[in-house]
Amino acid sequence: MKVLFVYKFLTMGGVETVLRVRLEGLPDCGIDAHAWFLFDGPGRVIFEGITSRLHVGSTAMLRDFLIEEDFGLVTSLDTEEIFPILRRLRKQPLFVIEAHSPYPENLEYLRFLGDLPVAAYFVPSQYQADMIRPRVGKEANIQIIPNPLAASFGAELNPFLPSPPYSAVAWIGRLDELKNWKEFVEIAGILRNQRSDIEFWMVGKSGGEDISQALYNRAQRANILDRLRWFRGLPYKHMPGLLDAVRTSGGVVVSTSKGDSFGMTVAEGMARACAVVVPSEGPFSSFMADGVHGYTYRLGKVQDAASKIRLLLEEDERRLKFGLNGRESILERYAVSVAMEALASELRALMQK
Repeated sequence: MKVLFVYKFLTMGGVETVLRVRLEGLPDCGIDAHAWFLFDGPGRVIFEGITSRLHVGSTAMLRDFLIEEDFGLVTSLDTEEIFPILRRLRKQPLFVIEAHSPYPENLEYLRFLGDLPVAAYFVPSQYQADMIRPRVGKEANIQIIPNPLAASFGAELNPFLPSPPYSAVAWIGRLDELKNWKEFVEIAGILRNQRSDIEFWMVGKSGGEDISQALYNRAQRANILDRLRWFRGLPYKHMPGLLDAVRTSGGVVVSTSKGDSFGMTVAEGMARACAVVVPSEGPFSSFMADGVHGYTYRLGKVQDAASKIRLLLEEDERRLKFGLNGRESILERYAVSVAMEALASELRALMQK
C-alpha cells in the first residue's frame, strides 16, 4: 500500500516534523509512505536519512509523479493547490484532506471543494473537528488521528547539566496574534514583580518584521528584559534538551494560545515531564487535565495565570508529580508506535471500503 502526503512549504514547522515521524514509522506498519512538497526550503534537514521518501516540485511535476507511481491514497495537508490535478487524473487515488491549520481563514477553502471526491477528513483533535465541521457539512467523514510525538521526546529522562541558575518559565510558538505572545509578556511582568529567581524563555520565530521591536518594547515596559531569553532559531532536534532544562531548573511550560489545532508544543513539554499552564479554551483539554498535569486558566485572566505558575514554581512536589503524570498520559496516547498504528489502521480501513 503506497500513500503520498502533500504539503506546500518545506519549512521547519510542526507539520514537517509530523511527516518525518510518519515516513519513518509507517513502513513498520506495512505502508510505503512518501511526502511531496510544492516549495523547497530549510525543512530538508528534518528529513535527513530518509530523503528517498522526500519529493519536491511543482503541481505539474506532482501530476506526472502520480501518473507514474501507483499511489493508492493521497492526502493533502491544507494544500488546495493540488485539487485541480486530482480532478483531471484518469486513475484517481483515494483522497483525504488533513486540516491542520489553526488559522480559521486558512480553512475557508474547505467550503469550496465542489465535486472533488473526499474519502475522509483527518484532524488532530476534537477541537479541530469542531472547527471544520461547519465548513464541510455534518455528513462528512471526519476522523481524529493522533499526532505522533518524535521518539526523542519519549527518551529516558535525565537532568540537564549544568542546571540553569533560575527557574525557567517557557513559552514556545510563533510570535503572532493567534499564539498570543503579548499575553505571556504581561504574565511574565506580574511574576517578575513577585519573584527575582525566575527567567522567561520564549522559543519561536517572529510572526512579522516588526515583532522584534514590539517584543523589546513590551518586555521593557514589563520590566523583564534582564530575565528574558528569546530562542529564535533553535533547531528542532534540541527541543527535548531545552525542555529538560526547563524541568531541571524547576520551571514550567506555558501556553497563551488563542488557537491550536492540537497543541504539539504543550504535548512535547508534557512528554519531557514538564508541568504546564495552558488556556482552558482550545484543544488542550483533550490531553491535559487541570489539577493532574498542570493548571488551566481563562484567556485574558493574566493574574490567575501568574498565580498558578507561581504555585507550581513554589511547590516542588506538586510540580514534579504533575510532570510525571503528564509524561505517562501523553506517551500512552501519542508515542510513535501508538500514533502510527492508529493512522495505519484508518488508512487500511479507507482502502478496504
